[in-house]
Amino acid sequence: MLCKARRTTAERGYGDRLLCPTSDEVGDNEEIQVQDELDEESEHVKVAVDPGQPTKKQVEEHRTRGHVPYRSWCRWCNLGRGRCLQHHAKTTPVVPIVGLDYFFLTESGIQTRAELQMTDDELSDARVKGDVVKCIIVRCLKSKAIFSHVVPVKGVDEDGFVVDLVVNIIEWLGHPRLILKSDNEPAIKALVRTSLEMAKVEDNTIEQISSESPPAYDSQANGGVEVGIRIVRGVLRTLKL
Repeated sequence: MLCKARRTTAERGYGDRLLCPTSDEVGDNEEIQVQDELDEESEHVKVAVDPGQPTKKQVEEHRTRGHVPYRSWCRWCNLGRGRCLQHHAKTTPVVPIVGLDYFFLTESGIQTRAELQMTDDELSDARVKGDVVKCIIVRCLKSKAIFSHVVPVKGVDEDGFVVDLVVNIIEWLGHPRLILKSDNEPAIKALVRTSLEMAKVEDNTIEQISSESPPAYDSQANGGVEVGIRIVRGVLRTLKL
């Protein structure tokens, strides 16, 4: 004898109910078979990719390489650089943009000029004492490459050390056309202007190079470089932790 299991719409939330003959309807020697006729197709469940647990060798290699690149399984990477879900840019510029900006390395970490909350005289004294170290960051918004260097002064120095750094970065990126972008600070604008002139002379592969400055009082116009500063800050925090 065949007993079929059927599930109605109202019963789906409360479990399966078997509609079978009662004991009075079935003899002692008769065999009852239960057959499921639920042929409903269920949606495939999406499961996040499991990065797995690294080996001790992989953990040690990641640590000795300065926690670069970022690894989701690394506690120190998450503490130093974890922020939120990644936001992908909807559009990419036709001509690659290379942004420049200054930041300062202090005992408490990396800070921008606005975050320091120092007057020019206080900042100058702190740099003489070694409490504050001035650095420059260069970030290509197309390739996402980041370059960070300690610099002796703001703007163009007498030996041309900072200009050579910027020109070498431009040559390494290898873009035939590019735009150098900075804020409206006079020192970095002078650096960009001099770097443009030197790049045109020393790099014959450059077909077009120009500069761009954000509108006045627009704090978000140079956001790509600010993201680079946050990344460098996160790496430094990770290494310190």
